[in-house]
Formats: sequence, structure tokens, C-alpha cells
Amino acid sequence: MIELGVRTGISTAAFLTTAAAVWSCDIERPRVPDAWHSLANWHFILGSSTDARTVSAFPQWCDLLFIDTSHDYDQTLLELCTYWDRIRPGGLALLHDTEWEPLDPAANGDRTCRELDRPGGPVTRAIETFTSGHGLSWINRHGSFGLGIIIKA
Repeated sequence: MIELGVRTGISTAAFLTTAAAVWSCDIERPRVPDAWHSLANWHFILGSSTDARTVSAFPQWCDLLFIDTSHDYDQTLLELCTYWDRIRPGGLALLHDTEWEPLDPAANGDRTCRELDRPGGPVTRAIETFTSGHGLSWINRHGSFGLGIIIKA
């Protein structure tokens, strides 16, 4: 599987318990136990998900693509376009934060985003642009800021 965005490794931990190999990248060193870096099934790349060096370091094929990076519309759409052809037929693209909307931090104190009660925000817009442009549909799983699922036929 390919994971774009690690941060504190909550999703990574779940993937590491089930996947034979997890290839992850993040623009910052993840806040995970040091021991993870010596796991045989985890391959971490420090770099931007759309940087040519990072893209070329990932395997050519995967069964699962997980996107949880900047939550920016343009970045998310570029990630989908960059990695979609690497997903094997029958595989999935999962995108976190389909029920997430950024807020103006100056107007909301420490809050920089809000959870929505339905799909919305930049990740959802990127998914809708991508799927409509490729004749695809997607499913949203409600809760914990939402999870978008695109199945590759």
C-alpha cells in the first residue's frame, strides 16, 4: 500500500498490522516510535508526495492508496492524478477528511478546522472533480472527519 501523510502514525499503525508492505511519505519526520523505522514492512520517505523523487521511490503498483496530507484542493487532486494509475484493478483509494473544512485561525482562536455533518470541504471537492472527470463514483463514510472511498474497477 501507499500512504501519503503520516503525522502521528495513527493510520499507519493500523496499516502496519494488516499490510505486507506499507510505503509512506510525509514532508516532516513523523511522530512515531523510533522502532517503526526498522520494521521490515514499513518504508518511509521524507518528502512531498508529488515531488518526482518521492513518486519514483514508491512501488509501481499498490492495492490501496491512502491520502491524508495537506487537505488542500489542488494538492489532493494532484495526488489522485499522480497515483491513480498505480492502483491495481479492484484496489481502493481512501481519502481522509471528506467532512472537514478549514477555518480562519485568526477568527477562531486555536481552531483551524471544523468537522462537518456531511461531505464537504476541499478534499471532497477534489474527489468530486477527479471522479467526475474519470467517470467514477465514490462513497463517503461518515464520522471522524469523513473517509472517501474510490474503487478502481
